[in-house]
Amino acid sequence: TKSQDAPDPGEQWMKQHGDIMVSVVKWMKVAFPDMESSQRMQKLEECIREVEHMGKPAPHCDHTVIDTHLAELPEMLKDTLRISLRNGIYTGIPQPSSTNSAKASKTALQYSSAVWKQMRKFVQHGWVRAFPAEMKEEISSWCLLVSPTHYVPDQDRLVADLSNAGSNEVGQDTNSLSAHDEYDKSQVQCDYVDVVAAQLAQYIGELGELSGKDLVSLKADIKSAFMRVPLDVRSVGTMAIEWDGWIFVFTRT
Repeated sequence: TKSQDAPDPGEQWMKQHGDIMVSVVKWMKVAFPDMESSQRMQKLEECIREVEHMGKPAPHCDHTVIDTHLAELPEMLKDTLRISLRNGIYTGIPQPSSTNSAKASKTALQYSSAVWKQMRKFVQHGWVRAFPAEMKEEISSWCLLVSPTHYVPDQDRLVADLSNAGSNEVGQDTNSLSAHDEYDKSQVQCDYVDVVAAQLAQYIGELGELSGKDLVSLKADIKSAFMRVPLDVRSVGTMAIEWDGWIFVFTRT
């Protein structure tokens, strides 16, 4: 998609962004001096959303269009969509008692420059909030659930290893703590969006339900949905990765 192919904003831009986040956190403590540390990530995200897009979970989310554009859907599904567009997706993943640490994979460390390039692009598009290494002690009390960072070289793909608990106990990884128990979550893997789009289109094509033209359109729609689904503020902080001392907290999925 266009967002995935956006140019790298560069190292200096990333440093400036980190300096801004240090300042933002500093003034958040002044504005909300009595707030529990475990609530600071959620409050920070709430404030950023108010400034950037008037409290919407993302700029493109508008729950008022459901009845006009999706009128044919069952009422229960429309209600679910309204809640998701109004608030974002609530994962139900509990916060840990403190922010954990997570080592990057050997492959990610080997391709450090490529990983940093992907990290900068994620930050640029607002998919994650980035906190520089100097803030690690400050946010250790924010109760963030941090997963290891991995990288797939032949696909130039950044991976948040959500089935790995990092420094937490076994079974305390993001996937295991999610609310869905109807399948083995240890096997969950998010492939590169191009692969997902191609495989889903192939599956539907084998069912014979859509024409070739429709399948091309479907693949484009799936790819354009990459990182477009915002998290509910209450769930921000339950999906994060650590890289080179920095903490990157996902705001979308």
